[in-house]
Amino acid sequence: MSDGKLVWRIMHPDGSRTVVGDYMLALAYARGDKSHIEEISLNLKPTPVVRELKVLRGMASNLGDDDKIQEAEIDAARLQHIESAARLALGILWMDGRGSAKVEAAFKTLRNALGGKKALGEAIADAIESGYEADHPEDATWWAGKKDGADG
Repeated sequence: MSDGKLVWRIMHPDGSRTVVGDYMLALAYARGDKSHIEEISLNLKPTPVVRELKVLRGMASNLGDDDKIQEAEIDAARLQHIESAARLALGILWMDGRGSAKVEAAFKTLRNALGGKKALGEAIADAIESGYEADHPEDATWWAGKKDGADG
């Protein structure tokens, strides 16, 4: 589950979905139409929800349960991806400053949704790790990353 396995989800014309663990099988289900195939990486970070899914998978007694667990794993992977992207955006917003009311509102919304000040520190670290320079707003009271060219 958290080993980074790939699955492919096929959207059928009737709206139903099939998830398989082999690309060639997915291509066969989609009748060669790659536009109906979505590749999903189940590289899940160890969180309480992911641990519970792993336990649930061990207790699943039939194929129907297994399919639902896999859908939950896909949802968890998407949510983790969205959270990572939001954290990166928060870090970049902090570095770039907030010159307009709209940008300030976006910054505060992301910061509060991700967990407040602790999340902000993690977001800044994520942005630095992703290669963004720590251009600190003029009103910054602490420094993240390198202080190249700064006083102090």
